[in-house]
Amino acid sequence: MAICSSNTQIMLEQIIQKLERIEGLLSFQKQVLNFSDMLLLTGMSESRLYKLTSAKKIPFSKVGRSLYFDRAQIEEWLMSNPVLTDDQLEVQFNEQLAKNS
Repeated sequence: MAICSSNTQIMLEQIIQKLERIEGLLSFQKQVLNFSDMLLLTGMSESRLYKLTSAKKIPFSKVGRSLYFDRAQIEEWLMSNPVLTDDQLEVQFNEQLAKNS
């Protein structure tokens, strides 16, 4: 009977892990994200995200004491400062050089 109980416990733990993964994936489908969703989406620490919101350097809304984030605005904000590759920089430099000639 102990073996059955042990196997059952292992199966329950596996089911819980799978449900947590599914829950995490579903949270990435939401358009309006709460603070916890933002931590998962961006991988930021709590303190970093609080600092960004306090300094108003990231788009967010506040209802009472709760913070909410528009997914589209956050994705745009995340991609707003791209680092150009060396090839892109060379093309940009050559284009600027041609304009100034």
